[in-house]
Amino acid sequence: SFEGETLQCDIYSMTSTNTTSWSINMDSPVMEGGASYDSKGIAGASIVEYEGTLYMFYIGFSEWVQYNGYVSAANMSLNLATSTDGGQNWIRDPNNPLPVTNPQAIGAQLVNERIHLWVKKENDTVNYYFFNPNIEEHE
Repeated sequence: SFEGETLQCDIYSMTSTNTTSWSINMDSPVMEGGASYDSKGIAGASIVEYEGTLYMFYIGFSEWVQYNGYVSAANMSLNLATSTDGGQNWIRDPNNPLPVTNPQAIGAQLVNERIHLWVKKENDTVNYYFFNPNIEEHE
């Protein structure tokens, strides 16, 4: 029977001594699942560093669904979290989810003072966005 609604995923740090052996720190997640938009997990992420802050753009999902015996993530959203301690702890952006619909994959790259984002959508198109960390919101 499918009990996907009880599944929740956290993000944990991993360390490696070589390319084939990884150790997951299960005692202390760096970001716990639980926000309404990523309560079931993260399907993909891309991280860039700018002026001592790590910016993680990630695809969160809030639902598990079953299709012909397979379990899949559903109700996906594009989100942002930042870390100022090298990725040991992450803080979700208060404006999550970001206004991008149906994200399936994310890529990010820093170019000068802008973060360039490539977002693959569920219809296989790729959209291109800019994110400038230095622009403050004005009311």
